[in-house]
Amino acid sequence: MGRLRRGARGALPGARWTGARGGGTPVRPAITVVTVCRNALHLLRPTVESVLEQGCPSLEYWIVDGGSSDGTREFLVSLSARGVRTISEPDRGIADAMNKGVRLSTGTWVAHLHAGDTYLPGALDAVLAHAAEGTDILCGSILKREERRETIYRPKPSRLRMDMTIHHPATFTRRAVFGEVGGFDERYPNAMDYDFFLRAFAQGKRFLVIPETLTRMAGGGQSERSLWRTLRETHAIRARTLTHGWERSYVFFLFLFARGWTRRVLQRVGLGGPVAWLRRRFAMAPKA
Repeated sequence: MGRLRRGARGALPGARWTGARGGGTPVRPAITVVTVCRNALHLLRPTVESVLEQGCPSLEYWIVDGGSSDGTREFLVSLSARGVRTISEPDRGIADAMNKGVRLSTGTWVAHLHAGDTYLPGALDAVLAHAAEGTDILCGSILKREERRETIYRPKPSRLRMDMTIHHPATFTRRAVFGEVGGFDERYPNAMDYDFFLRAFAQGKRFLVIPETLTRMAGGGQSERSLWRTLRETHAIRARTLTHGWERSYVFFLFLFARGWTRRVLQRVGLGGPVAWLRRRFAMAPKA
């Protein structure tokens, strides 16, 4: 089972080192940020700026484009002068693109920030301040708009057996963990991140919850647009990864589906405010 630590307030084969110090000693970047995208130029621009404005001197930034036709490739060419590394070619979907980013990365820590999501000022400095030895995965909070207000979603990795209770746009994983746990599974196009983190949790990787809110997350992602498919995927992931517990059961799957369906119905009839209030108090992952 995953081991949890709480922060104080305040290796894949073939990886390459980049940069040099002094007389040419190779320097491994502290953080690699990977942004995957396809035909999302209007979302990509603010994401890129939020990463580059961090001013982190030990940053490697990769943009993995799935062969866009909306002007993204021309935009990527313009970023080379700002030190951004890019690749544009067809892929088999989000999981394939995310795995490609991991293979290209050289940083000690790897993060995935999708087009449309943005880092808050000082996010990467906060991560480096908590990046202690013995920690495998760092988990921060996200901001997300919900019923005319922004809600803080806090991570709760101790409940990963039940649901996706950490937030991948505010999560930083040691690159070596991908080699030990495996990458993102293309069989789960909606829940590939949950599959990865649950496998890491089940294999005893150490999660550290840090107090900072790191990321503003855009709504309407793929997992939100297809509730039934997402829940089917997460049920299959639990049944495959966990060796025991009621979370593997079909009854638990039906409970999650009934909860999600009821929430959506209430939101559509204008009761989103009370739903948001209940979610802030009773959700599996804390909200504020």
